[in-house]
Amino acid sequence: MVSMDDLAILEKAVLTKLLDGDHPVLKILRVQSENAAVVSQDYTGVGFFCSFAVPPGVPRIRDPENFEIGRLRAFNPVQDFYCLSDPVSWTC
Repeated sequence: MVSMDDLAILEKAVLTKLLDGDHPVLKILRVQSENAAVVSQDYTGVGFFCSFAVPPGVPRIRDPENFEIGRLRAFNPVQDFYCLSDPVSWTC
């Protein structure tokens, strides 16, 4: 496993943006991300996937619900193009 500190700058920026907001689920997910370890990272050439492990004792979402974060839009100034993510979802 890899420390969250070892995430790439882009991965950290995406995670920060995805977890931004006041929804109670986002607050718990932020606490989880502060304590998580990176299990795997997969770079596809057009994007990336990260899997995380959250240790015992870290708050969990008590009332299971399906939760979706909308699309994330980003601009890459080096290559002058916009990126648009697929919605991110959790089934808790």
